[in-house]
Amino acid sequence: FGNADSHHVHWGMRFHNLERFTADADRDPHNTAPVVTDTNSDGDDFIGVDAAANNHATPREPAWGNVDFLVDAFDDMSPTKNLRAAPLCSGYWIQAGVEDGENVRSAAAPYRLLNFNLEKTGYRDLFGIENDVVYTALPADLLGENIWGTFLTWIVTNTQGSDGALANVDSSQFWKTDARKGSGAEPNGTDALVARENQDARFPDGTYFVHLIVEDFIHSADYVRSVLVDNSRPYVRKVTVYSGARLVYQAFWEWDAGAAQLAIQPATFDAAAAFTAFRTQDITLEIEFSEPMSSATITAVTPAAGVTALPTIPTLISTQPEHARTIWRGLISNLDIDDNGSHDGVHMLTIDGTDSAGNALLQINNRNPMGPDHHNRNAAGVLQGTTGTDTIHGFRIGPLEGTIPVTAIFMKTTAADPVTPTVAAKAMAIEQALNTYFNEVSYAEIDFAVTTYGWYQLNHALNWYETTPRTPLIDLVQEAVDMAQSNGVDIGNTDYLLVVTDENVSRPEWSTNGAWPYTMAAAPGWRLMAAGTMNLASSDPRITNLAGRMVGLIDLFAYPEVTTARPFVGPWSHMSDKEHNVHVLGWEKWRVGWLDETGAATGNTVTRVAKPAVASPIVNQNYTIRPMDVDNNDTKTVAVEIGDRLYYMAEYRRQQNLDTDLPDAGVVITKTNDYVNQGEGPAIIQESAITSGDLDDAPHTTTAPRNVFNDVGSGVNIEVTAMSAGEAQIRLNYTVPPTENDVYVVRQDNRWKTIDIWVDAPDLAGNFEADPLTVIDANEKPVVGELNKVYGRVRNQGHADATNFEVHLDIREPWAAGGPFRSLNVVTVPLLQGQDTNPNANFIISGDWTPSGDVHSCVKLTAYGVANDVNPANNWTQENISEFTTTTGSPFAPVTTRFEVENPFDETITAFFKLDGLPESWSYIMTPQRLTIGPRAVGSAQVTLQPAEAAPLCSRETVTVSAYTPRVDTLKQLGAITLQIGLKNSAAIDAETTIRCGQIDPKTSTRLTDMTVFDRTCTLTTEGCTTPPQPNAQVGVIYTAPDGTKQVRYVTTDANGCYTDTVTVTNPGLWETQVVLEETDCREEARTPPQSSKLPGGASLLCKMLWLLMLIALIAAIIWFARWRCDIPSARLPFIIALAITLALGWLLVTRCDINLCWFWLSVALAVIFTLLFIIFAPFVPCIGRCKEMRTTD
Repeated sequence: FGNADSHHVHWGMRFHNLERFTADADRDPHNTAPVVTDTNSDGDDFIGVDAAANNHATPREPAWGNVDFLVDAFDDMSPTKNLRAAPLCSGYWIQAGVEDGENVRSAAAPYRLLNFNLEKTGYRDLFGIENDVVYTALPADLLGENIWGTFLTWIVTNTQGSDGALANVDSSQFWKTDARKGSGAEPNGTDALVARENQDARFPDGTYFVHLIVEDFIHSADYVRSVLVDNSRPYVRKVTVYSGARLVYQAFWEWDAGAAQLAIQPATFDAAAAFTAFRTQDITLEIEFSEPMSSATITAVTPAAGVTALPTIPTLISTQPEHARTIWRGLISNLDIDDNGSHDGVHMLTIDGTDSAGNALLQINNRNPMGPDHHNRNAAGVLQGTTGTDTIHGFRIGPLEGTIPVTAIFMKTTAADPVTPTVAAKAMAIEQALNTYFNEVSYAEIDFAVTTYGWYQLNHALNWYETTPRTPLIDLVQEAVDMAQSNGVDIGNTDYLLVVTDENVSRPEWSTNGAWPYTMAAAPGWRLMAAGTMNLASSDPRITNLAGRMVGLIDLFAYPEVTTARPFVGPWSHMSDKEHNVHVLGWEKWRVGWLDETGAATGNTVTRVAKPAVASPIVNQNYTIRPMDVDNNDTKTVAVEIGDRLYYMAEYRRQQNLDTDLPDAGVVITKTNDYVNQGEGPAIIQESAITSGDLDDAPHTTTAPRNVFNDVGSGVNIEVTAMSAGEAQIRLNYTVPPTENDVYVVRQDNRWKTIDIWVDAPDLAGNFEADPLTVIDANEKPVVGELNKVYGRVRNQGHADATNFEVHLDIREPWAAGGPFRSLNVVTVPLLQGQDTNPNANFIISGDWTPSGDVHSCVKLTAYGVANDVNPANNWTQENISEFTTTTGSPFAPVTTRFEVENPFDETITAFFKLDGLPESWSYIMTPQRLTIGPRAVGSAQVTLQPAEAAPLCSRETVTVSAYTPRVDTLKQLGAITLQIGLKNSAAIDAETTIRCGQIDPKTSTRLTDMTVFDRTCTLTTEGCTTPPQPNAQVGVIYTAPDGTKQVRYVTTDANGCYTDTVTVTNPGLWETQVVLEETDCREEARTPPQSSKLPGGASLLCKMLWLLMLIALIAAIIWFARWRCDIPSARLPFIIALAITLALGWLLVTRCDINLCWFWLSVALAVIFTLLFIIFAPFVPCIGRCKEMRTTD
């Protein structure tokens, strides 16, 4: 007791003073949770410091080594007075934001420093900061009386328990950020060994979320602060290269605990033995760093000597949250890889980057093992290691070549093994058939090696696997895989699988185009394999045909649903005619690299003729073509470019070697288009000028009229001038028409994504970007129930301008009746300039879209009616839109989406589903697992994805669900949806809006010029809180006026996660209020339901009548008062009545009617003046004014 400026006494109690109360209102007078806030005015409410010197409060940012957390917190005891108490208890737990990082305790059992309702003695030296240390560090204006803030700073890490007991308070406890994996029993790592490498750490470098727990008798609050751990220098840990879905390169650094060093697997980079990334496929680069990176780049892709450099360097992008970006991906599109083979060879990557703490990358230029001193901190805390780039990883681009290992599993339908042929004999026959055919067709670029297993017993007759809803490619092959594994066969590394059966059925030969995921016993539970089926009676041509699809060749015959007047290719390719082992087209060989332009890769060349400029035609250019069946180094096909990936291919075919079965000989001219799907005519033979129909006489010869091919539309004219047994001569004339254009959109990839369709979601005010191209790569999530903008882009890569064509933007939403596309917009484009006029020209179409419920939708962009378009096949594209969030709840909430599959065929089909990109530890449920759809009907299915419980918070995953159906002898993709899934914390927000329309201060009113006593100005006050508390978070409050205009006001939540916002409104009518807590990488979005508040529409008739009656009563009161003062006793009662009426009406006006006080008092003043004049000049008051004069005269 005593004056604070003099000597005084502190009085304390053994028990917490509020603990003696029983009612919650008494145990927490302010009824608020404790807050984490800057109590000592040093600018921070939370810092991490060196645990060996925590009294000095010097922040260690980023955190490394042994760290203590200093937290400022108090519990406010009064809403009006500055009465602050210590929290009843404070503590913490840590949530890892890094993959493989450990949590430090949990929300259910955090570390608690000291619970003040327990033992109270001996705590002064066990927590808090010494007063004199912090006292001298305070700002000068705080020295002296305001030192009490120092009692509200806690070293929350100085404990080893979760119950707040005094016995657990321990100043030697801290967070050991560099604790070694597998050592120490304490969750905080205090007793652990020091990690020797980031892979050896319990808390790998990256962001961790520290949950600060502050409690009183009633409440508990959780404040989250992020801490960046930085104990080592970043390095490139792993590089993976895919060619399509096929792994072609992978190397990674792995910690060898026994040798205490990092070692790379494989230890050498053998360019000669490296798997080839096929030039016909997209090449995906996946670079994983040792810790999260703020930036990552490929600064160079260096080709080997004699190899042409790639035209572009891939850009690395990470889809992970900003704080967790360890994996970065880049794409080398096959569009950037020349078909001529000039890029074939080894390319080495130069990788650079900066980690989240701003540290440069560790330089790695060899594959020698590395010890901890390469990149860890030394005793002084300085990061070691030479900074620079990583240059040890690469890949090889090339044709389809080398030995194709095939695993053949023999399956039988009877108990006894077939007598003939034996497994060994049939395997040898299969291998011989494959090698005989492909040795000649690929010019000895590939061969096959067949490994066999079986016989194994099938569970059903073969026709069972062909009966809807089954297909041999999935059901039969999967059963063979299961049977082989159950018999101890390890097929975990198989890429090509062939199932051979003993029973003949209607269609025994099936094969996948590329890889399909089959279930495996070993982790991760599946493997992508190219698979085929056949039986003992399958002919050699059918075996080589199905093998062709497995290695990347495509079907060139018309699928049943495709209407065509004649065959596309007929007998001129084995991928069109499976009954004859003839060569495939030169275009097919060019796609897989068996022919190339330079001859460097295969020694067998293509001569490519670039499309000339309009003003520079090709005139009488002669070419010599060698037969397709001969293995030599001469030109076998001439590729005349007429558009983007659109060619006329001229090749010489003769009836020798494998081509003996051809119906004719001569120069075969094929129009090829990479934008057309297989089975729909990507290659079309151009018939010679005689009979048409079966293509038997399609070749051009020297005999007129078969000697000339002339396409007026493209300007290409090819004449066969000579033919012999060993070569053919052709002459090319090529004059590009001045009106030829090539309007195009980028076709969707196998995930049904395209860069030419995107969404611009509205901001909280409903506004959009002025330039839609600024959000083309933003991948914005559509806002359900709000107006969104959908954009499509069309360009022209032809020479000439395109004029007067239509662009359609359509959308197909789930559960529409019949599932049709509906139009978002149709625009007539008067002019789209070509390359000769404006190479950067484009046309952007927009459409308004308000999604409801499920945002999974399909947008289609099409250009119609383009005159003189050289390639109509690239005039349309589609994009699927899906975006989802899953939130924590131990475990993460499952993500479920419905989708539709359309059957474009006239018969019933079965759709099978394939998931790509699903993390290994996740699970999924497809309902149904396969979907039967009637002719031209639409079926629906749903997929539920369950993230792993240990999945890193704030991460983002991309999963593609594709639908396939059996067609002829393979699986045809029907469509796909791509799901973007963010793993975030859950959040909620509430709001209550009140309206008040009362007196307006004349000094602040904006309506003083209104000639009315009644004012419509009101205030809307919106307040609420977030759950769990989100302190210092930005909240958007949306006010929608009666006319529909929106106003967005942003307000920051307080320490308890609560907010208040007040706005002045004037427009009468219904106002709508909605509050939004916007999503972040780590938190889901939260919205309140719209609330309505009605602002009265102007002064009511009753208020106007009250105002008028009040003025009349006021006038009467003054007059009767004057008469009473003139000694007229009878005037007293009327005066009292008039005065009472005046006061009553005035009170009603002020309290029940919204008035402007300025005009109210002005009207009162005018009424008083009028009354006084009336009294003076009217003969009504006997002792005043004129009436007094008259009385005197009398």
